[in-house]
Amino acid sequence: APPLLDVYFSDADHGVAVGAFGRLLVTINGGADWQARDADLDNPDQYHLNAVTGDGEGRLWIAAEGGLLFRSLDDGEHWESLASPYNGTFFGIVRHPDDGALLAFGLKGNVFRSRDDGDTWEAVPVPVQRSLAGGGWTRDGRAVLVGAVGNVLIGDGESFRAHALADRVNLSAVVAAGDQLLLVGQGGIHEYVERPQ
Repeated sequence: APPLLDVYFSDADHGVAVGAFGRLLVTINGGADWQARDADLDNPDQYHLNAVTGDGEGRLWIAAEGGLLFRSLDDGEHWESLASPYNGTFFGIVRHPDDGALLAFGLKGNVFRSRDDGDTWEAVPVPVQRSLAGGGWTRDGRAVLVGAVGNVLIGDGESFRAHALADRVNLSAVVAAGDQLLLVGQGGIHEYVERPQ
């Protein structure tokens, strides 16, 4: 079976898992059963589906290879393709928990922001052109993106400052824990405290 790369649950029952070669799985009973829904996406080349996120109210977004972006408005029952701002690989997509802004990111530091649920996108300048694999939000609402050679980008979603782990290991995910960031990647879990600029 193709490896799964990300999962998102909008509530205790409704979940979506995405993975390699266009794999899309949906559950409506908390993961007890999963239904393959690959054919619901306009993805004839079976590009890898790398990330999925949602708003907790039934809207979902998938980011994939080849610049593909998909959206569902009904917990994964139906899907539509979104006009993409570029044709490179997206490794991640995250949604701001308060204002709903979406950030999609991937190869060579490409980052795009949408303020209208993915209908339109604008490029976000970043100071380092390294691939970005994971993202999240701090407690005070700032965006954090992590990726190759220890890069950590922190900003308001419209601009970012570059930070880096001293040992320059590749990073794949981030989560805020109080005043710290927990970074996941080579070597396991790394704690990071932002230093004043």
